[in-house]
Amino acid sequence: MTLSYGVVVPIEPTGELAAQDVLRRLYPHAAADERDFIWLRWRAAPFFELVAT
Repeated sequence: MTLSYGVVVPIEPTGELAAQDVLRRLYPHAAADERDFIWLRWRAAPFFELVAT
């Protein structure tokens, strides 16, 4: 779930670590988490997928 896009569907992890300064700038709500984050390709979930699950 994202603040701007709602429910998203992960497609493919890139394996590239997200730098902490970039993470803080783009995702301030997640920046306090001390775990490592990786970049991930995703797509917005269409309505039919939301009601089918």
